[in-house]
Amino acid sequence: MTYDDRPMRPGSSRPLNIGDPIQVYAMKNIYRHMGMAAEDLVPVSRYHMAAYAGEKAVVPLNCFNMIANQGSHPYSTLPPSGQVVPVYISFHLHNMVIDKAILDNMARFGPVGCRDEETYQNLTAQGVDAYLSGCLTAALPRREREPENGKVYLVDCYDTVMECMPKALMQDAVVLSHSFLMENEGGAHLSKAASARFQAAGEARLRLYRDTAKRIITGRLHATSPCNAMGIPVVSLRNNIDGRFAWLEKLLPLYTPLDGPVEDIDWERPAAAYEEHKKVLIDLACTQVRRARQKEAGSWGAAEEAAFRALAKRVHDFYMDRPRAQYDVRCLRRLDDFAPMHLPNAQVALWGVTTDMQIVKNAIARHFPGVRVTILDQAVEGTFDGIPVQKPEALAAMPKHTLCIATARPAVAAARQRCAELGLDMVQWSKVRFQ
Repeated sequence: MTYDDRPMRPGSSRPLNIGDPIQVYAMKNIYRHMGMAAEDLVPVSRYHMAAYAGEKAVVPLNCFNMIANQGSHPYSTLPPSGQVVPVYISFHLHNMVIDKAILDNMARFGPVGCRDEETYQNLTAQGVDAYLSGCLTAALPRREREPENGKVYLVDCYDTVMECMPKALMQDAVVLSHSFLMENEGGAHLSKAASARFQAAGEARLRLYRDTAKRIITGRLHATSPCNAMGIPVVSLRNNIDGRFAWLEKLLPLYTPLDGPVEDIDWERPAAAYEEHKKVLIDLACTQVRRARQKEAGSWGAAEEAAFRALAKRVHDFYMDRPRAQYDVRCLRRLDDFAPMHLPNAQVALWGVTTDMQIVKNAIARHFPGVRVTILDQAVEGTFDGIPVQKPEALAAMPKHTLCIATARPAVAAARQRCAELGLDMVQWSKVRFQ
């Protein structure tokens, strides 16, 4: 699986998360253990998997996913086309409402190896055969040596996190980000050359960490997990720990300085070491890919299936036996502060079909089940999680106690202006989520 041909408006630019190519690199690591040559690999884009019409391909789906096919969103991923034999491992799905066609595909090609317990609980609640696999970035090889004059890297650290760091640690620290600005040179998709630069940027960043880092301070999942695997000491700090991290506590502590004593943070914690678990995880991933190929060829037997299931259970049990963080506490506290959330006829309008929209919708569904949710978007049509997507003009007909949450950054200015005109409360979700 690749991140080629990403849909993007011609002439536009936007920051992309190099955690995506890092996940592709994690799968390359598995292929290396399987002895697979580059010429044996067929590039299948994550963004167009539902429409893929090339030669039959076994495609591991070790990635973050959101069902966008219900509306006119340009992503077309799930369910994969009939030319794709999906391998569901290290798989994250944000949606709580899942189309029957996708559930049927998971039933046919399962079990689904879920990257996090949030995905595992959601899928099993809907009858999907699943297990907790964690992320394949946790299987990257440990570096052979530590750098002589290593650097401390602060990767996408919030201001609130920076404020609580020891001054000695920050003195010579280098500030980095996993946001990589991409410009679309033309057409409706990123060019092959731009996609290759994006992949190269992710892999180059891993090499930088491996060869020069003496410590990483970050809240990024795909800085924390791969660096931890490579034997780099990592201090993981976030203002808010969400469900994507609901597996990682097994391998290292997750700190929330806004909600816990700063004195509890171990700034000098040594590098993690879990090489025996890595062997099991690599064995499981290799086996699940071989299983998909051999089942397609009709050569997978009952004994092999039993051995695979035992491996999956071993990894599942490893991650389930862990101390659990409190997930989305910061978000829920901020939502709880808004008076409209507690009215008997509470209503929220989410403006912008984005990943952030899915996050806040899930939080409301789990913790504020009585709140009615409306979804607004200027460009997207159709439904999302079973809710019709309406144009922003629909705000005018909503009750005055409606809370509008702008979940797309480009929509913030328009949402603020329209809500001011209508006398509605409005908040920018990124500020609720991260501050």
